[in-house]
Amino acid sequence: MAEIHLRTQRQLVTFAFDDVSQQINAHGVYERQELETFFAWVESIKPGLFRDAAALDLGANIGNHSLFFSDHFKHVHAFEPNERTFKVLALNAQLVGNVTCHQVGLSDKAGTAHFQVNPGNIGSSRVVASAGPGTSEVRLTTLDAVARGLTDIKLIKVDVEGHDYAALIGAKETIRSHRPIILFEQLAEDAGEGESATIALLKSYGYGAFAVIRRHPRAPAGLPTILRAAFALLGRLICGETMEVEVLDGPPKGYHAMVIAIPDGF
Repeated sequence: MAEIHLRTQRQLVTFAFDDVSQQINAHGVYERQELETFFAWVESIKPGLFRDAAALDLGANIGNHSLFFSDHFKHVHAFEPNERTFKVLALNAQLVGNVTCHQVGLSDKAGTAHFQVNPGNIGSSRVVASAGPGTSEVRLTTLDAVARGLTDIKLIKVDVEGHDYAALIGAKETIRSHRPIILFEQLAEDAGEGESATIALLKSYGYGAFAVIRRHPRAPAGLPTILRAAFALLGRLICGETMEVEVLDGPPKGYHAMVIAIPDGF
């Protein structure tokens, strides 16, 4: 696999023993299938939408998504508050010429915050309420403050481990001015069976439709987790696997690695 990736993928710097890094080593790009499915879906609806536009990557980690975006956008702005992770992000950004890195976290106001690093999954590191073992202090600002002067923003990706509501509060004017597609992670505890605060906020910004990326075949709802996994695996071995963007009738429920908030008129 290494020989194949060296011929077809960028050789990113990663953290040893880290979950996302292991996925990159195995597959070349973390969430590659989901990203390819998303871009193919957008291109089928609005050809060339991203070609001369900008993308903003909030919670860029080591740059996996930022570098993938760089192939589709004129320019990418990547935001990462953790100093050590930022250094890896900046090193990876040297592989392309159109990613600008910002060592800052995005929130609803400027200031500082305590940041807890998860060494086994650097991407799940997060802002926490108080200092403790393994925490550091990071700088925060609002997207509205740093996005002034940027033009033609067509995509905002938000993966800030539960801080997405605050980050989107601080992005209100940017979102209303540019009407980008917004990608964000929805944690199970944020939504449950109802509507998350983030979904409600985006609705107030004028986003009336949401989509998720589904793998097929899928196990029937109601089965225990272990049986659902076995059913899905067996189905994929027999029938093969497909992936598609599914526009939902209502708010997404439970965990989703990638929820797509669709601006009106798309």
